[in-house]
Amino acid sequence: MDRIIPREIRQEDEQENLSYADMYQFMLDQMSSLVTVVDAGTFEVIYANQAAKTVVGKRRRAYLGKVCYSNIFGLDKPCASCIVNATKDCTYIAPDMEYQGRVYHRLFKRINWYGKDAIIEFTDDVTEQKENIRLLEHQKNLQDAILDTIPAGIMVFKFTREGIQIVTANKSVCNMMGMDEKKAIGEATQNITSLTHPDDLQIVLDAAKRLSVPDASVEYEYRHFYRSRNDYVWVLGQGKSVRNPDGYVYAYVNYTDITARKEVERLNYELEKAENQAAVKAEFYSQMSHDMRTPMNGILGMAELALHEENIDELHQDVEKIKISGEYMLNLINDTLDLQRIETGRLKLEPQVARCNAMLEETIAMLMPAIKEKNIDLKVSVIDHSEMEWFVRIDVLRLKQIVTNIISNSIKFTPPGGTIELRVGELKREGMISHVLIKITDTGIGMSDEFLENGIFKPFSQEKNEFSMKYPGSGLGLSIVKKLVELMGGEIKVQSEQGVGTSFSIYLDFPMVTDEEVAKTNKNTEIQYTGVKKVINGKSILLCEDHPLNAEIVQKILEKMGCTVDWAENGELGLEKFKTSTPGQYSAILMDIRMPIMDGLETTRKIRASKHPDAANIPIIAMSANAYEEDIKKSLAAGMNTHLAKPVDPKNMINILEQYIEI
Repeated sequence: MDRIIPREIRQEDEQENLSYADMYQFMLDQMSSLVTVVDAGTFEVIYANQAAKTVVGKRRRAYLGKVCYSNIFGLDKPCASCIVNATKDCTYIAPDMEYQGRVYHRLFKRINWYGKDAIIEFTDDVTEQKENIRLLEHQKNLQDAILDTIPAGIMVFKFTREGIQIVTANKSVCNMMGMDEKKAIGEATQNITSLTHPDDLQIVLDAAKRLSVPDASVEYEYRHFYRSRNDYVWVLGQGKSVRNPDGYVYAYVNYTDITARKEVERLNYELEKAENQAAVKAEFYSQMSHDMRTPMNGILGMAELALHEENIDELHQDVEKIKISGEYMLNLINDTLDLQRIETGRLKLEPQVARCNAMLEETIAMLMPAIKEKNIDLKVSVIDHSEMEWFVRIDVLRLKQIVTNIISNSIKFTPPGGTIELRVGELKREGMISHVLIKITDTGIGMSDEFLENGIFKPFSQEKNEFSMKYPGSGLGLSIVKKLVELMGGEIKVQSEQGVGTSFSIYLDFPMVTDEEVAKTNKNTEIQYTGVKKVINGKSILLCEDHPLNAEIVQKILEKMGCTVDWAENGELGLEKFKTSTPGQYSAILMDIRMPIMDGLETTRKIRASKHPDAANIPIIAMSANAYEEDIKKSLAAGMNTHLAKPVDPKNMINILEQYIEI
């Protein structure tokens, strides 16, 4: 309203309206603000309320009829506020004014006061409020200064319906997380979760969820992306939540850069790991030394006895015992090499097409002599009448190794007259994948719960009992089995009870092959063996071997087959013998890999590169104790036809020679 009292008052309502005006004056008198009304033309005070004495220390009668600017403020001309309001019909808030050490807040409004054009002014002494604001600002600045000097990063979060807001972030946390201080305040997602390492995001979200409830405490570690470093730093967050008077939950979180600590922990872990590996390696060498010395003592002892034995039957028995000890030692070496290759990732599976039944039949046939010798009953059955005639693509050698190792253990630890059961079957089929179970159960001595939990699949681990003392082993077999099963993508489980027996369950997925693949594989096999004869009598073989004893063994084996052997002590002599030979003189070359002066790989390359008429076609067969896949690849790349592992199996060597020699 522009007028507090209407300009025209009807005569009959004059008394009523005067009372109405008095009511307004009464209301103005009760206000704590100083209220003055001045003539808009002369600036004389025509009204002042009772608050005059309280606000500026003067009674209101001291104002009335006097010019406001000189009487109140001691000025020689009107205030700018009055001048503005004298010319404009609007509400005007003047800048705060200081007078006699006090601060006043003033509001002006043009009105009609009892028929006069006037200006009403509301004046409040805001000195205390100003001081309180100043103190609050000082306190806030002091608080911010303290926060910014604290080494730890500090953030305050506010939980609202719209999300989580960052309301405070000190310099330390901004430096730690690589954030701009001016941009840190605001939506938490931009500066926290979006910069959290993906692997640790759930940790941060879980912490935020717990802190959204009052009186919660959390401690968590996560990685935060540091923009200026372009890398992640490890951060320890320690938070506490409270409900503020405004009704919202606030979380106060202390952040500490623990990257250095994490690095120390990592280094300590690596050190401990290295120390453990060193201890394991020392135990490995100790166990290997013991296990290899046992058969070696047998070999040397029986060889010494054989040297002085005159009875031919006793001599044969001594040699047989030497052979058994040698085979045991070879198995130990092979197991050790297999384990090392698996653990270093050097063992690669070599899948091939094979018929399921054929693999099992061949494995059983290989184990039957030992089973019969110990008078053990072997039961073979198919689970749920599964069809096992189908062809699959699998590493046949490794599958046989798995089954052989487990059944061999069952034979060893099952007393005579006991039973071993082999059950095989397809659990289900999904497309061209057959899920197969191979279960081997025996009625042997069983194993303790402690050994099942802590030792069964550990290298060199054997439970001490009367059978392990009678039938010593390396303790590597089951460790290799487990690693092979896992390498093939399968799973192995074991159940055992002392005095009752043991059951191994192997779960494997067999990729099935089509009839076309089977036909193609069979055709290739037929081509490979076409024309192979069983006689190499009369053939001349060039043997490149630096070790005299190994050379003598190979010579005697081949000479018994009717071959003649020309021995070269190193690769250089072997190359010379070949280059000076007449065309067709040698039917094949047996080439050791590691030799002095010139190794087998270099010798082979030079033979293939020579101008000798047989250089391109003569079979060159590698002989080496290095039987790893990469060693075989090197041999083939050098120009060799195939690779024989030492110690040489006489039957295998003869078969290989027959396969490659053209008769």
